[in-house]
Amino acid sequence: MKGLIARILPFSSVDGPGNRSVVFLQGCNFDCLFCHNPETIPILTEASESAHVRAMSIEEIISQLDRVKVFTSGVTISGGECTVQYSFLIELVKALKEQDYNVYIDTNGNLPEHKLAPLLEWADGFMVDFKSAHSEEHRALTGADNANTIRCIHKTAAAGKLYELRTVIIPDVLDNAYNVSEGARLIVKYDPDILYKIIKYRQHGVRKDKLISRQPTNDEMNSLKMQAETLGCKRVIIV
Repeated sequence: MKGLIARILPFSSVDGPGNRSVVFLQGCNFDCLFCHNPETIPILTEASESAHVRAMSIEEIISQLDRVKVFTSGVTISGGECTVQYSFLIELVKALKEQDYNVYIDTNGNLPEHKLAPLLEWADGFMVDFKSAHSEEHRALTGADNANTIRCIHKTAAAGKLYELRTVIIPDVLDNAYNVSEGARLIVKYDPDILYKIIKYRQHGVRKDKLISRQPTNDEMNSLKMQAETLGCKRVIIV
């Protein structure tokens, strides 16, 4: 079995706890207007032409990760959206666990419950994008509904495996105050120490034919951070 890999990053301090290696799988089931890595969106086959994508076996991936294993605290599997290559993802997670890796899944949560369950069993932690609490707003932003994502947040948090929730703040486009308050309530319901990242929208890297918005001000971001903290979140950071 081979997966389509956009990139393997040997070291990262922002993709989960500690210093982690990151495996970025190609393909995404969302088409977010603010995507900063649009080259990872196309869902390809092994025969597809793409300069940045490499077909790799699980053995090849682990061999590359093993070179830096002693310097890392685990592996985060990201994308694109890693669950798009679901069968490969499951086998990769199992193989990494068999090699005593700590494994985190970075996901938009858009997968049915019967596919989430095996990942919950094997993975050590999850990082989930909470893009909008409004169904229609979420659909306009990503092209998909948010029901699966919200269920994924509940399931991973209830299992004690939700490490991080993330919300991008886009002025004049999203209902940012409502989205942050709903994200905070989801966190506090299960564990107020779950990390909540509220992320500034930035124009750099965004497709110019897609979303154009100004960057939120520091005052706007600090106000949203205070809002989440007032609702009970203990670990809120601005990115």
